[in-house]
Amino acid sequence: MALEGGTPGAPVTLVVDVTSPAPVTQFPNATANMVVALSTIGSSVVFDGIGMLGAPTPGFNLAPNPSTTPPTAGTPLPGSLTLPTMVTGPTPAGINLTLQAFYLDPSSPIGIRLTWPRYPIAF
Repeated sequence: MALEGGTPGAPVTLVVDVTSPAPVTQFPNATANMVVALSTIGSSVVFDGIGMLGAPTPGFNLAPNPSTTPPTAGTPLPGSLTLPTMVTGPTPAGINLTLQAFYLDPSSPIGIRLTWPRYPIAF
């Protein structure tokens, strides 16, 4: 599974949410125009490459995404965060998760951007 967006090498923070909230568009405002699919009550940081909650996790950065083409000739390939395949047992446990990542982007009005959320991921 890949979470795409950002510049390769940018530090990234991965968050998981167990409440499967509805996505909010134009977050935090229409200028930033991001989509957030995390809640304040069910979210937990998995890896903190940015250092949002303490010391950053070393080496947790966006990698080049070789499966995409640059949006415009001469621009770099976008970054991605590829996660290992998650396997569930034969009987689902009835748990749905949402994964989303934050990455640093100085061109953003708020200094960070979000990957597209991946949801629901059923276990």
